[in-house]
Amino acid sequence: MARTQQMGEEQVLTPGGLRPKSQVHLVEPGHSLRMTNGRVQKIHPSGAMVADLGEIPSRPGPGPLMPRNVFPPEAIRPALGSGWIAYAYWSNNTGHPISSFSTTWVVPPVPATQSGQTIFLFNGIQNSTMIYQPVLQWGPSAAGGGNYWSVASWYADGQNGQAFHTTLVRVNVGQTLIGIMTLTGQSASGFTYNCEFQGIANTSLPIQNVQQLTWAAETLEAYSVQHCSDYPNCWFTAMRNIAIACGTTTPSISWTAQNAVTDCGQHCVIVSNSATEGEVDIFYAQFVAGQLLSYGDAGTPGNVSDPVVVGFGGWLDFKFLFAGANGSGANRIYAVNQNGQLLSYGDAGTPGNVSNPVVVGSGAWLEFKFVFSGRNLLGENRIYAVDQNGRLLSYGDNGTPGNVSNPVVVGSGAWLEFKFLFSGTNLTGENRIYAVDQNGRLLSYGDDGNPGNVSDPVVVGLGGWLDFKFLFAGRNGSGENRIYAVTASTL
Repeated sequence: MARTQQMGEEQVLTPGGLRPKSQVHLVEPGHSLRMTNGRVQKIHPSGAMVADLGEIPSRPGPGPLMPRNVFPPEAIRPALGSGWIAYAYWSNNTGHPISSFSTTWVVPPVPATQSGQTIFLFNGIQNSTMIYQPVLQWGPSAAGGGNYWSVASWYADGQNGQAFHTTLVRVNVGQTLIGIMTLTGQSASGFTYNCEFQGIANTSLPIQNVQQLTWAAETLEAYSVQHCSDYPNCWFTAMRNIAIACGTTTPSISWTAQNAVTDCGQHCVIVSNSATEGEVDIFYAQFVAGQLLSYGDAGTPGNVSDPVVVGFGGWLDFKFLFAGANGSGANRIYAVNQNGQLLSYGDAGTPGNVSNPVVVGSGAWLEFKFVFSGRNLLGENRIYAVDQNGRLLSYGDNGTPGNVSNPVVVGSGAWLEFKFLFSGTNLTGENRIYAVDQNGRLLSYGDDGNPGNVSDPVVVGLGGWLDFKFLFAGRNGSGENRIYAVTASTL
């Protein structure tokens, strides 16, 4: 449990900072909290009161409780900032109470270093007195925890005030979380809500007869961070599918980003103000220009995020950069540097591993107009280039230094005149070279590997192909070979 001593009283860490241990209460599964005459009571599932937990005095408004009442005392402040680090907020001024507030996010990778830090990530709703929040936690808190991710629901006052939480439940990296707060009742006695992680048992924290909660937030909160690497080992977490309802009214949402601590480049980006599919991205660090990022795609909406930085710096200096495979079938990343060398990199998938390239081609690679990889009709992996004489050259790469030389001139003529030139595979599985000519036609060539054989194209696309900004080949999720294009203007 994260704790310290202050003025002779044991202090423990919760969302909102430190508070006396005696002020933190577990709400067991099935139990709820009820406000009666300004005092909070713990209620048994049978409806009987099992404990009077004392008074919760109202704090003056009109502003929200947090972050102005976060309490990281000087005694434990680390080298880097604590409290609410980066967050976005929206205040409900619709005249209708918020009836539902949900957010979806994915449990991020574990931090690269461990310094006893605690990280909280949550969507929350509050007023000037209390905050209500389903919280993802890394590290220790008054609820428990350690060097792993876990979740609990919290209802908390500010500094030195009371805090209530459910049982802490361990979760896994990559697990999808849905934190949701729902208005379940309203009467002259106040408002009744429930907070939980959808589908995760023992995270429900019902509260009854409380003041209306009006101020919504998406938040990164942190304590005892000593190094930037104490944050999750990824660039950012996407707080997505944000849905806020005010009864039968769909409110007009306008999130406001706040970057309270930026010592590691932490910041918040508003991606969408949609009331049904909003998104706020919370960054743990600043993107650095010239890094090589690697993304995976699980095929689900919004999943392509949190890249691995596989190459540190300098990648903006290359003239050409493309993926391919060498003659041995090894997957490679090829680049042409400012000295005209062709470099070949391997990627093991770990941060910063893409370095120390093999210089497979020496000389005048800067002089080419196009350089790309593909396969010929024999299934051989090739590197194609168009030289200043308009010839299409085909190179093999056996992976050894300087071996990429002595090309086969597979195409003679006007290859400089094309706007786009790339390799792909047609629907019958044939390896092809595609080009867009000055008439806007999409041409398809085959290469049998012999000198001068690449000629007499099939015109597979009639007109309009010059209007695209990007054009490339790939495969969709069903494994079908496709040609993708991005329009530069309305067609």
